[in-house]
Amino acid sequence: MLPYFRVNHYDNDNLSRAIMHTYSPTHFSITDLGKLPYRLGLQIQRNYHQRVLDDVAPQCLFYVEHEPVITVSRRKNAQTHLLAQRHELKRLGIEVEPTDRGGDVTYHGPGQLVAYPIMRLAPLKLNVGRYMRLLEKTVIDTLSTFGINTFTDPINTGVWTHDPEHEKPSKICAMGVRLKRNITMHGLALNIRTDMDHFRTIVPCGIPDRQVTSMHRILGQATPQMLQVKQVMSTHFKRRLQACLPESDRHQIQTAKLNPLPYPHNLSANPDTPQT
Repeated sequence: MLPYFRVNHYDNDNLSRAIMHTYSPTHFSITDLGKLPYRLGLQIQRNYHQRVLDDVAPQCLFYVEHEPVITVSRRKNAQTHLLAQRHELKRLGIEVEPTDRGGDVTYHGPGQLVAYPIMRLAPLKLNVGRYMRLLEKTVIDTLSTFGINTFTDPINTGVWTHDPEHEKPSKICAMGVRLKRNITMHGLALNIRTDMDHFRTIVPCGIPDRQVTSMHRILGQATPQMLQVKQVMSTHFKRRLQACLPESDRHQIQTAKLNPLPYPHNLSANPDTPQT
């Protein structure tokens, strides 16, 4: 059976109870988690990753906005790219959390769309490199829909664009993933209406001579709402996955729409549970 998509909007019930049903591991769902602290979002990812591994949950694309947080990877010297002192971060309301994704140091906060695909790469004939290119192309397609011309960099992962205030291309979408037993975690962070001043507390992605930008800095008042970006990104993500399949099978991926329903804020998960 080939993948199909189903969109979930959970109410305030426990997320783990909502995914207890048995699914084929080739099915996909799209789930909006609303606004969550990073640590809770990471634990949800880990729990869900295990369920996909156990074939008791569909592969999933999670959308989330995180409360202000700087995430620091395990990469050597990543900690040195944290520029602000702890008292300054506390004044700004920014947490600092370790992360097991790839990449360096980055910022997440309100107005930034974070997407976490939890999916098997083997059925789509993807390796890590091709998967990263798929994510980049999904974001490029999404931003093109809103009239922003973007591109990739031959050296640095992510999606870039020209910001008139910056001499060099600026990163508008950061990426960092982890592959565990051929199932992905983490993903991408697209700046829509993000507080760009918060990026001054770090060297974004550990690249000292590049700046970051957002859709709002490029489009101003024409910037779309978060829900619109989610809807468009979902469409392009599914289309890019279809392109990984033989042409005769692509029609079997069914489309779905994100509905403008209230997002949950009280999902239950224990952030202190150790990673499996």
